[in-house]
Amino acid sequence: MKYLFIKDIKTIVKPKKLLITSIIFILIYLSFFIMFKDFMKERRILERVDIGVIDNEKSVLTKTLISNFKENKAFSGLFKLNVDTYDNLIKKYNNDKLSAIVELPDKFTDSLYYFENIPIKMILNPKDPLKNALLENIMNSYSTYIKAVDIGIYSLYKSLDETKYDRKQINEVFSMNLVMSALSRNTLFKYTQIDTYPSSSSKEYFLFSVIILIIVFMTTSSSKLFYMEYKNNALDRYVLTNSSIFLFTFSKVLALTLNIFLTSIPLIILIIIFNKVTILYMTFIILLTILTILFFSVVFLLIGLLSNKINGFISILITLLLGLLGGQFIPLQILPYSIQKISMITPNYWILKAYLFLNKSNINNEIITVFITLIIVSFITLITTTYFIRRTYEA
Repeated sequence: MKYLFIKDIKTIVKPKKLLITSIIFILIYLSFFIMFKDFMKERRILERVDIGVIDNEKSVLTKTLISNFKENKAFSGLFKLNVDTYDNLIKKYNNDKLSAIVELPDKFTDSLYYFENIPIKMILNPKDPLKNALLENIMNSYSTYIKAVDIGIYSLYKSLDETKYDRKQINEVFSMNLVMSALSRNTLFKYTQIDTYPSSSSKEYFLFSVIILIIVFMTTSSSKLFYMEYKNNALDRYVLTNSSIFLFTFSKVLALTLNIFLTSIPLIILIIIFNKVTILYMTFIILLTILTILFFSVVFLLIGLLSNKINGFISILITLLLGLLGGQFIPLQILPYSIQKISMITPNYWILKAYLFLNKSNINNEIITVFITLIIVSFITLITTTYFIRRTYEA
């Protein structure tokens, strides 16, 4: 095993090629970092968004509505409401002190009673598209709820009207109660935190993304390793010695892992320099890197054993495809959740997510699952590769 491993290191680890590859991927990292640095602030979009509110009605009901939003922790954790006149709020808006202005019209509550649904006017700051999208979705959610209340009121109104119930009492009692329930909707629901992709700056995100790109590119490029050993009769000579084929396979995987890890070291050094990660979590990051290299190494070595058609073009194509789907080229945090769901089919997605959690000194069940999955799949694939080699020569 010792001499076999030394031989594989001499065959696979090429210092000059390793240095060139490291420089190329550092340049790729710098280009990604510069391209997306303005889109990925550490502050994320979860800083409080300042919203101006113009209450033209100034009734008890509109004040109740505003008060309920202010007191709701889920809403107030994201938004801060400033109730004032149009002139004062528009000055703040023009000075970029407000992300949006919401105007409640006259007779707002009357429109709810009589199903008129006068629209709420909104002025959105074009400089904050992500904040605008968040506010728009929340207002649409409230609008959907109000429509449901409208249907409830109208159904009740029709039923009571058919029984000749006093219309005035319908409006003053039943409509009032339903509208008040709608205005105080935040007391009726519980809020649960949505599991999203970890927040990060472009500096952090692309450090880990480029490490994954290095691993995928170099493992696909080395997928023909067994084919070359077979073509040079090295595998034939080894089998004639009756030595362990598992050790032969494992030696190749270890040498390939060492080569790719050495290529990744400059980026790992940048992680240590730039990111405030403790020694414990840095150890986990390095361990995750090694397991990721092992995983992709055994997977692509097996693919290369079954098919020797993976050339340089296909290697680049696989890297680009997995990189695009896995979020290595465009940050997943700024993409719609529907696209993130498509990315979940790639191992890149889960590995990058584990990196970002560890970078935040956070270990959760997802990270443990990623570690265990990488270990189990790598071991099974390694055994499968050994089996195919053995079966070829036994035949």
